[in-house]
Amino acid sequence: MHQTYRFRLVFRLVCLLAAWHAAPLAFAEVPAEKPGLRLVYEGTFTPVQDDEQPPKKFQLEMILLGSPEQIEMGWTINEQGRGNWSWPERFGVATLAKDGTLVEKDRPSLLVQREEGKHAVPLALPFAQVPDAPTISSKWQVGNLEAVIESEEQHGGYDCWEIDYSSPIGYKRTAWIAKDSRLVIELKDLVFLGPGQKHDSVGKLKSVDELPAEELSQIAESFAAWQKFRSELEREPRTHSAELSPEQITLVRERLPQLANTSAGPLAAILAAAERDAKDQKDRTQSLAHLRSSLIGQELTLWSLNDLSGKSFSAKDLAGKVVVLHFWEYKDTPLEEPYGQVAYVDFLQRRLKDQAVVLGVHVDKRLVDEEARKAAIATAKKLRDFMRLSYPILLDDGRFLKQVGDPRPLGGRLPLYVVIGRDGKVLEHHAGMYEVQRERGLEALETIVTGANAK
Repeated sequence: MHQTYRFRLVFRLVCLLAAWHAAPLAFAEVPAEKPGLRLVYEGTFTPVQDDEQPPKKFQLEMILLGSPEQIEMGWTINEQGRGNWSWPERFGVATLAKDGTLVEKDRPSLLVQREEGKHAVPLALPFAQVPDAPTISSKWQVGNLEAVIESEEQHGGYDCWEIDYSSPIGYKRTAWIAKDSRLVIELKDLVFLGPGQKHDSVGKLKSVDELPAEELSQIAESFAAWQKFRSELEREPRTHSAELSPEQITLVRERLPQLANTSAGPLAAILAAAERDAKDQKDRTQSLAHLRSSLIGQELTLWSLNDLSGKSFSAKDLAGKVVVLHFWEYKDTPLEEPYGQVAYVDFLQRRLKDQAVVLGVHVDKRLVDEEARKAAIATAKKLRDFMRLSYPILLDDGRFLKQVGDPRPLGGRLPLYVVIGRDGKVLEHHAGMYEVQRERGLEALETIVTGANAK
């Protein structure tokens, strides 16, 4: 057995060395001598199994900004249906490798909303890797995909190679590539999301032109300014939530007048979206602040709710105690933020169990309907068990939330944190997530609770 193992090992090493010394495929480089090349793609994203909803549509505009030293594509994207990015995620500058493929960082992508949550779907445009002197049946590797040229044909008015890509588990995509420039004329991609659901992503080149040098210079400066601005926002790439923090909203309002002077070309649409969003968020912040100030100091002593097991909790039972109420839709699907913050709510409960009573409140309008009530309770139980939450979760069909000040009619979102003092009066009304301190958790909320106990 030992000799057999040694033989196999030596044989494998010989094969590896032979592959290493074999002549590698040579790949042509992207035509970097044409800065100012502007490409506009239009496409659709559709589930293979019809769900009676219209397909998601998108338009992607890309402009070649770089020099031969570093090839970059400035891009903007616009989406309709099935979810869409907020304005900070609708633009970027992507670097191209010498073979024309987009480097993963800052690639354009779609945001697709499904029942189980949101998904970022990267787009593989605009150039394709093709070997020098390609012929029909040429094969090469692109990441974990094997590419093979199936045919050559006229497609979209271009002489093209038709290239199929397959992964170890099967077919992945088909691309029609212009033979003279390796430009992607059309790409059909098979995308799996959620629990193995197939989707067809199709992108087609709709227009190509070259920008004059002066216009290109303005657009390049515009992309540089917006990229710098987004880095100042300190917003994580591909953030699914459209919400900005109060500090970010302040920064946006300060910077937009300056950016208005440099927002050339496709970034003019991003400027308009950012201005609308800044106004909406300002109005929402002011409305929520007014709601909060009107509720602070008000008595909240007439309420009674049952938890997931049927146990009753009421203001009367908790009189003389500090109570923290966390209103949210406790659902196991879609499992997306801010679901992670409930772990910090649980951490708060464990830290302050001798100082306050922490209660979750599952807000679900299905609780009104006797038939749908079981499903509403089941989804909350699944989330509780998945997150291993130790605090009780009460059931509210929305009427209690309305009583304490529902932020949603004002454009706010859950979660809502309400702190009730020992005298039964509202001490805090905070719509939205708290900033999380990695080691201290919900420190701002904890400070309110400890302060209430010190009185």
